[in-house]
Order: sequence, then C-alpha cells, then structure tokens
Amino acid sequence: MDLIFRDVDALTYSRIPAYAEMDLRVAWRPRPRLELAVMGQNLLDAAHQEGGFTGAGAVFPFVADPTETQRGVYGSVTYTY
Repeated sequence: MDLIFRDVDALTYSRIPAYAEMDLRVAWRPRPRLELAVMGQNLLDAAHQEGGFTGAGAVFPFVADPTETQRGVYGSVTYTY
C-alpha cells in the first residue's frame, strides 16, 4: 500500500486557492510474477484547479489558464516474465 498526501499553498501570482490532496495505491501479488493494483488520485475532492498565472507581474511572462484536475480511479495488472 502506498499513500501520498500533499498540501499545496496558494501561489502568489495565481488565482487558485490552497488545497490538500491524497493519492492511494493498493497492490496484491497472488503469484510471484503477477501484481494486481488499484490506484486512486485526488481522492479528497471531486476536482480542484492547478496551474494558471495572471501574467501581470508574474514570474512567467505569459498568461496560462488554470486546469481542472479531476478525481481518478484506475487499476493495473502487471505480469513479469
């Protein structure tokens, strides 16, 4: 099991507020060469904004729109030979 928690502060030149998120990965090896895993990303909120700079006085000389990052859950099957 892997658990990642991150706390992101509001950026000075961004209109995006601070947020906290968590990712989780649970894996099981029923056989030595086979791994089954389920992963969840951004589990604390259904969605949050990332990136985005206002441009005027920003560290970067361009304007970038923020992106909406969604919660995601997926699985994997890994066989090593």
